[in-house]
Amino acid sequence: MKATAYLTICIVLLSTAVLVLAGCHQKEYEVDYNSFQHLFSNAEFSYPKDKKVILYTTLPDICQGCAVYLDQEELKLFHDNRKGDYVCFVMPAHDIQLTVRNSLSDQFQAVLLANLYDAVQANESTESTEIVILSSPVKDTVLIEISIRQDDVDQTFSYQVPSAVYEQCIELCEKWETENWSERSDTDSIEGRKIVFKYLYKGKMIRVSTEEMIDEGMAFFQQMHTYLFERINEFNKLK
Repeated sequence: MKATAYLTICIVLLSTAVLVLAGCHQKEYEVDYNSFQHLFSNAEFSYPKDKKVILYTTLPDICQGCAVYLDQEELKLFHDNRKGDYVCFVMPAHDIQLTVRNSLSDQFQAVLLANLYDAVQANESTESTEIVILSSPVKDTVLIEISIRQDDVDQTFSYQVPSAVYEQCIELCEKWETENWSERSDTDSIEGRKIVFKYLYKGKMIRVSTEEMIDEGMAFFQQMHTYLFERINEFNKLK
């Protein structure tokens, strides 16, 4: 009798443990941010079903008239006095897409993701190159616009490249820890030349420049410049 009771208790405990473990390993569903994940400071790429998700964003400061959409439904924007603006939703039992669109019209409105500006003072004129990375209405891509000013002549070119190009730019910034440069600046500015790189990172626009950088900072700007032009030439032929 005691053995039977003991066996029953063991079975109950084992069943309970299995249920608990099953709950701990609850299936998670994926979130596709369509290259907009850097608009959110706490974005994750999967959540379990029925999870209440709160995403903090600086979208109103970056893109006027834009709103966040979960699949085809516009999400209401809330405000927390301490943490700022956010959207929230309950995760459904399927993969979802989060995207950003102009809430006032059906037209796509691009969001600035990054900007590299390089200017050199030559005699009485300034020669410059500006590379702008923008969100794209085409899934898994970003837009790159290049503006070149040379001999007082302006030229602009536009290209569409995989969104992985922008992700690689962010990885390069993380490798160089550029978000902390303002606290570690130890190099004087370069006379006659100015380089500025701005990029959207965890809901904030980070700015680094040759006016405020670490000793090896110029190597970062050279790597970023070279990488972007290599990717442009890889996916598009210059016009």
